[in-house]
Amino acid sequence: MNAANRIARLFTAVRRVSIEVAWFPTLIFTIHMVASQVFHAYEAWPPLDIPMHFVGGIAIAYFSWGALEAFEAERLIGPSTGVLRLLLIFTLTATAAVFWEFGEFAVDRLFDIGAQRGLFDTLKDMALGITGCGAFFGFVMSRSQVTFAVDLEQK
Repeated sequence: MNAANRIARLFTAVRRVSIEVAWFPTLIFTIHMVASQVFHAYEAWPPLDIPMHFVGGIAIAYFSWGALEAFEAERLIGPSTGVLRLLLIFTLTATAAVFWEFGEFAVDRLFDIGAQRGLFDTLKDMALGITGCGAFFGFVMSRSQVTFAVDLEQK
């Protein structure tokens, strides 16, 4: 596959991800921004943080799943099945949760908005995002023929 073909496939995959799966994390982020900046909902009801991080984890897992599907369909990466797919999506979701908290920390330091309420809150937020990923796995496995078993007969 030449470089021009790879670039064309990359753009096709990115377009597919943008159309098919990016809506969910974008929606959750928009809800978060409106809730925090317009309605000051986190100040009025701090426990809102809990479902937002949980649903954020679901959204990132969904996005990661869709991105893997799109990149595999365009043969930009090899197929990821079974445990490898679980690990990739889990790792991408956990990484997104960590970087979200880095972002909260940076914004808190720069603008002193009080987004970080301590180590326990930060760890809870990351755990909720990762738990959302687990909920996404449960949903996908219950709604489809997707299995994450390792195919031992391929050897």
